[in-house]
Amino acid sequence: MGFADKGTFEIYQIIKNELPDFDEQLVREFANEQAQRIQSKIYIGWQEVPQEYNRFKADMELLAANPKYESLNLDFDGPLGDTLMEFILKNFSLN
Repeated sequence: MGFADKGTFEIYQIIKNELPDFDEQLVREFANEQAQRIQSKIYIGWQEVPQEYNRFKADMELLAANPKYESLNLDFDGPLGDTLMEFILKNFSLN
């Protein structure tokens, strides 16, 4: 079973590399849902608005707090959050 696009795969890889023990299927589902949420909210120039950066990070935190994904114990205040946000800025920016 593959991934719908490179963005979803990269989100999966970033999380996989940060978690020592993880549920592969649950991380795949999280990555897929997060990528879909990002793609539905981006617009030209969003990366230049500081509030949008914060909104995307808060959206990730809310998704991770969902009872479905709570068992992953994702912490976006540390390196995982920074790495994911760098990836999102680099790969989902529209100019």
